[in-house]
Amino acid sequence: MAKKKAAKKAIAPKKKAVKKTVNPPKPNNFLKQAPQHKVFVLADGKILKDIRGLAYAMKEIGDDVFWHHVNDARNDFANWVRHVFRDEKLAEALEHAKDRVQTELVILRHLVGKI
Repeated sequence: MAKKKAAKKAIAPKKKAVKKTVNPPKPNNFLKQAPQHKVFVLADGKILKDIRGLAYAMKEIGDDVFWHHVNDARNDFANWVRHVFRDEKLAEALEHAKDRVQTELVILRHLVGKI
């Protein structure tokens, strides 16, 4: 009987080691550009195409341009991020930013967190 078990083991095909595949990370959408018809046109005429451009713009625009887009009545930057890039987390953080510097920091922290 011991010979039969040994024979069965020899005949049975060996199981191949199953390799676990690691799915590659999904491409980050945080660097995508807005479609041409949804770019952001600042009050001074400059055009922003992505979130990174929005961060750079915070260094360049004047306070008058910033306050045109962010005031007690509205926050155009938060709305653009929410509706064009579908990034609710960043949009909510932008709504709480009170000035240009804080807005820039919120965006940069968000981008660094995505890397």
